[in-house]
Amino acid sequence: MAYEMDVLDVTFLAYTDLSSYQYRFVKLTSNNTVTVCGSTEQAIGILQNAPTAAREAARVRVFGVSRLEMSATIAYGALVGSAANGEGVTVSADHEAYCAICIQGETLVGNELCTVLLTGHSTISTT
Repeated sequence: MAYEMDVLDVTFLAYTDLSSYQYRFVKLTSNNTVTVCGSTEQAIGILQNAPTAAREAARVRVFGVSRLEMSATIAYGALVGSAANGEGVTVSADHEAYCAICIQGETLVGNELCTVLLTGHSTISTT
């Protein structure tokens, strides 16, 4: 079962209704709000609540341990980046962005919540 440990949550304003995106990666927008991340985009953190309208408070975990909805199978220790709709996905290719590491300790199937340690934005370098 996925768990969490808050260390640093920051409250932003939601760009739009994010009620379907709790425990998914979010990114900053140009108008000082957050919205759901797309595939390979740079995440600022993981949405912890479910704001139902634009300009509502969106609590984002930027450091600590969080639940994260996965789009596919993931293993313990895998580097995690954003897939479409802010879901987590294993990344391993050179220059791919990630911002978390799976610390669940078991292999999951897709569309389940896993436990990740937020690492801040990083890029894989195989050279």
